[in-house]
Amino acid sequence: MIFQFKKSKLATALLMSLPLIALAEDAVINSPVTQSANNSGNVTNAKTGSPNEANGMNITGAASPAPSPDLGAGASASISASGAVASVSVTNNFSAANPNTNDVTIPSFGIVTQDATNQGDITNLGTLGFSEVVTLGNGASASISASGAVSSISHISYGIVNTNPATPEIGATTQLSANLGTVENGGAMTGSNTVTLSGDGASVSISASGAVASISSTFNGATLAGESTYSYGNIDQTATNGAEGPGGGAGISPAVTNTNTNQVAGLALGNLSGNGASASISASGAVASIAFTLNNTVTSATPAPAAAIVPIVVSYGTITQEAKNYGDITNIAATLSIGSIVGEGASASSSASGSVASFSVASITSDYINLGNFGAISQTSTNHGAVANSGNMQITGSFGVGANASISASGAVSSISFRAVQ
Repeated sequence: MIFQFKKSKLATALLMSLPLIALAEDAVINSPVTQSANNSGNVTNAKTGSPNEANGMNITGAASPAPSPDLGAGASASISASGAVASVSVTNNFSAANPNTNDVTIPSFGIVTQDATNQGDITNLGTLGFSEVVTLGNGASASISASGAVSSISHISYGIVNTNPATPEIGATTQLSANLGTVENGGAMTGSNTVTLSGDGASVSISASGAVASISSTFNGATLAGESTYSYGNIDQTATNGAEGPGGGAGISPAVTNTNTNQVAGLALGNLSGNGASASISASGAVASIAFTLNNTVTSATPAPAAAIVPIVVSYGTITQEAKNYGDITNIAATLSIGSIVGEGASASSSASGSVASFSVASITSDYINLGNFGAISQTSTNHGAVANSGNMQITGSFGVGANASISASGAVSSISFRAVQ
């Protein structure tokens, strides 16, 4: 690759969301999108009834690894609690045997404005259990999460085969996310060495976040026609956890805590063998992020002469990201145990971060991305809270090409990343 330059338990207060799922071939949306979500009540996803009655789910896999994944391509299992969410989501999920796989239109949007504000306390105490051997297929995910305010635009394509160049566009985008309530994720994943991430881009995560503004595009196991162009207008993201007080310090300082309640056993997984697969335990205050990712994806010329690769083109307007955190961020994580991390570009992490502004373009075992027109990028990341991470990790096997494992605690982070793994 060359850079040339569910069954789920969900407690949430959600206003004016616009989910757009599995669009037909001729679906094109050019109208403006305006979303506003404002929550002022406490939200709790917790056990009910007697103390032994868990609020959650259990997934039972095969007694031995099955020929097909227990969670197929794009499948997800999640236990979550959320305050205010403004979301635009597009998902295309196809298999090679599906006759509608070819030439799926990826929609265009006009101006997008999202505003999510949470003032309530958010608590998640649900459980997600695994029995026998559970395998996660391409892009499949299992997660336990709690979040205050989220503004997000997400496009994910699994297994599509586009023979004609696509030209989706997203107009000028403004995302505002503000969290003023405490966020606690005390949920747990149970099961020992039963979950194997064999699919490309498969993920397991336990997380707590205050305010998030995110834009992401992911192609997983796809074939994209050469000369396709993906264009984004100017982007303005602001994520704030808490509020400024007199003199510029913290006035309102909501804590964000991720407490993995299976403290004794920890979180024990099998191998991370899928390319780009990930396992993470994290707590974050304010995050503004933009990401474009190709994973196990091929780009080809149209028509494709032998051995010809024509890059897709990705363009962005001016990007302005601001992340501010005023609360204390704590990741009280049990041991994350993993066999081998042998998938190319696979990762395992335990982290705590105050404020993060990030922009990334990545290609994992994929073809060309040509960086087209690029505006100026301005990132501001400010942290006023204490940040603590007590997580640890045990890896018993080997590492693949570009695989990584990390344990970190960060105050303020501004990051621009271009990554290629072959």
